[in-house]
Parts: sequence; structure tokens; C-alpha cells
Amino acid sequence: MKDYLDKKIVLVLNKFWQAIGTTTPINAFNRLAVRSAVALHVDGKDEMFPVSWDDWIALEVRKQDMGIRTPNRHIRIPQVIIATRFAQVPMKRPKFGKLALYRRQQGRCWYSQKKLPMEAMNIDHVLPRSRGGETSWKNCVLSDPTINHRKANRLPEEAGLKRGPKLNAPQPQPASQTIQNAHNVPDWKFFIKA
Repeated sequence: MKDYLDKKIVLVLNKFWQAIGTTTPINAFNRLAVRSAVALHVDGKDEMFPVSWDDWIALEVRKQDMGIRTPNRHIRIPQVIIATRFAQVPMKRPKFGKLALYRRQQGRCWYSQKKLPMEAMNIDHVLPRSRGGETSWKNCVLSDPTINHRKANRLPEEAGLKRGPKLNAPQPQPASQTIQNAHNVPDWKFFIKA
């Protein structure tokens, strides 16, 4: 079976055409078949319209489309589906990690406030793990590696460091703002920021 069938390459919209998540082609086909969603046919820059499962399986698989072969036909994989009965926009908190910490700190070392590229920073546990510190939004910051090395397993004050500004976990935001087009799916550009 094709390796892209289990990748989240299908954008899911609510019934108001707002991006709410991503799914796999297999899940998208299931939703289309049970009629809890319709596929979005995008033809050109401005022409797009919803297509039911019965009509979708009759569409031609174009050069730019991914498809799946069955014993009877070649079926186009939709790039976007619309959940016909779902109206909400889920709220999501960015996934904890170095990138999210970097964005939260606006690219600055928490101790020195010096701006550094993300790859030049280390994740530091303000209360060291060896002293019971957790890996969490409240206890983790990014720091210059030389400062992090100097701090070692001490509290900032014990290492002669000044604490940076108080940082909290990022506020939840609409799911559409957390969706990233990692696979560069062309039709997503109409619904999420690049």
C-alpha cells in the first residue's frame, strides 16, 4: 500500500469551511463513504465546490492528484474534506517543544535576553530535573548553551544568573493557526496561513 495513505495529508474543514485539523486519506475516505463529510474539488484558482462520495469516485485522477487503485477504478485522494455536521473550531495549545519555546521567547535566551537562532539554544530546566524539576511550560526555557552549561544543575540564583521574564504556557488558539502544511499540499493554501 502507498506510504502516503497513513500520512495526514488531507485538510479537514468544519461546515463553515474553517480549517479544524488534518487526517489521513484512509480516514477521509471513511468519512466520505458514511456521508459525514464531502470532498472539496478545487479546479483552478477560484473554482471549488463540495462533491459527495458517489460523485467523487467518478472524478478523473488528474496529473497533479494522488490516487489509489482499487480492483475496479482509480480514485483521487481529496486534499480537503468538509465535515458536514461539525460547526465548531477546536482550540489547541501549541505542542510543547523547542520550536514552541523559541516562539514563546521570541528567539531570545531567557537569561541574557540575547537573540539567537533556535539551533544555537538549549532547553534549560529552571528547577533542574535532578532536583525534581519537570519538563513543562512553567519550568523549561531556552538558553544560550554557555549559560546553560554554567548553570548546570543549580538554580539560576545559585549560578549568579538573573531570571528572565515570567513565562506561561501559550494560550489555546484556533486549530487553524496550529496546522502546518508540512507536505506542501497545494489546495490547503486557501484555508491556512503559509
